[in-house]
Amino acid sequence: MKQFFPILLSLLLISCQYEKTSIIDPVIKAPYLSTVFFDQNIIDLDNDTTSSVDNLGDNRYKIKINFRGIGSSEVMNQPISGTLQIYKPSSPSPFSTQSFQVESVGTDSITFSSSVTMTINRGDAGAYRLTFSLKFGNSSSSNSIEKRLFITRNNSRPQLLKYTAPDTLIRPTTGIELLFFNVTVNDSDGYNDLDNVYIKRIYPTETSPIYLFDDGDKNRNGDNIALDGIFSRILSIDSTARLGNQIFLFRAIDKSGAFSDSLLHTITVLQ
Repeated sequence: MKQFFPILLSLLLISCQYEKTSIIDPVIKAPYLSTVFFDQNIIDLDNDTTSSVDNLGDNRYKIKINFRGIGSSEVMNQPISGTLQIYKPSSPSPFSTQSFQVESVGTDSITFSSSVTMTINRGDAGAYRLTFSLKFGNSSSSNSIEKRLFITRNNSRPQLLKYTAPDTLIRPTTGIELLFFNVTVNDSDGYNDLDNVYIKRIYPTETSPIYLFDDGDKNRNGDNIALDGIFSRILSIDSTARLGNQIFLFRAIDKSGAFSDSLLHTITVLQ
């Protein structure tokens, strides 16, 4: 019996050394988002009757849309936050991220009712993507739901105001001769509504469109100032250029597919 007590005491000490005293946080399962819907999913910038559109002037608009949603959660009495991201038409990245409040309405049901506000340019009309998700504090996010919001407007055709192009060229015997083109374009729906501006030869043979640029690259395209509505391009001819008259067409097209009126210009190539 004299040896039993020391052995028993040592076992107790060892067991105390390996006792786990840390508290493991319970895993909180993310909420589930069932559905989201807008009070309206089509907004007309020019003919709105719902007070959803505020014309700020200078082709800029503030839009406010109400939305509602329903979800569920296995954990009650926990604050839930909602997040939405807004994507412009054809954009892979969101241009706005916003949050909204969520409330519990039953043993496992959650609901929310809020609004989204964004400011856009007139030329940015189109199909917007909005993604919604929920989460508890810093826990993982719920599933996401994507909704479409269609923003429409009346469309005006772009206008070609004036252009610059050579009238006569001497065909070089060696080397090249540079040709400088530019055209001033206006779109009453905003600069962002312009899709592209181009020229092409239509006589004596037709060529593919040659695009002009408003990028401020003077050395490459002959454009002095970026985004000023003047689109430019530098072309060249060499000793193989066709002699005689050549007719070029100037044209612009907007993002709705509407063409401007065409401007025609004749260049005479001499020997």
